[in-house]
Amino acid sequence: MPECPDFLYAHGWCVKHYKRWKKTGDPNGTLRVKRQGVEPCVIAGCEGTYFNRGWCKKHYARWYKHGDPLYRVRGEVRDGCRQCQDCKRDLPVEEFATYKTRCRPCGAAHAAAKRAPYEPKRYLPAICDMCGTPFMGNAKQTRYCSRDCASANKNRANWPHLNARRARLREAFVEKFDRIEIFERDGWVCGICGGDVDPDTAWPDPSSASLDHIVPVSRGGKHERANAQCSHLACNVKKGASAA
Repeated sequence: MPECPDFLYAHGWCVKHYKRWKKTGDPNGTLRVKRQGVEPCVIAGCEGTYFNRGWCKKHYARWYKHGDPLYRVRGEVRDGCRQCQDCKRDLPVEEFATYKTRCRPCGAAHAAAKRAPYEPKRYLPAICDMCGTPFMGNAKQTRYCSRDCASANKNRANWPHLNARRARLREAFVEKFDRIEIFERDGWVCGICGGDVDPDTAWPDPSSASLDHIVPVSRGGKHERANAQCSHLACNVKKGASAA
């Protein structure tokens, strides 16, 4: 071995010769030239350079993740064809929408399946609660045939809920009943002024029928038949929270 000017490291050799002996068994042996980035990938047709196990980075990553360096990832184009994610057919790229991995028929079926739970049921036969006219409604419109009917019937439809809620908020007793029952019991006569109430007059006409609590709920009255009477809307508003 030629005389080395470096300092002694181990076994009578410097660091450089010791590492060569450790790797090759000969302190004067030639180390293998690094192959990374120099030699081509062993996969035919691949233009990448060696990274590990004879493959480029792309094929090595596919082998490391899927166990096959030739694994076909989703959306990859080979020979002008792409494999559909659902039907697994190799089709020309023209059969796919831009940046899509499903062919056009499979993509349409997939989109329809995703929309199905959120699409309202259409064209359901219904009868208007206000005018009684049959109409074709949907999941959002099944009670009224038009906005005019909904607005005209709003007060009558909301009356049971609003009055019962107002009584519950004041911790008053709540009895379920229909105000038409009270109006017919009183003979459509106002319990405040004693005048007749026209059944055909609708809210918000001042002379329309209104349910009045004899003892107001705000003064401890109960929401029950015994504490309810027929009245004009104007008389009820004028009475307010007074007991008489």
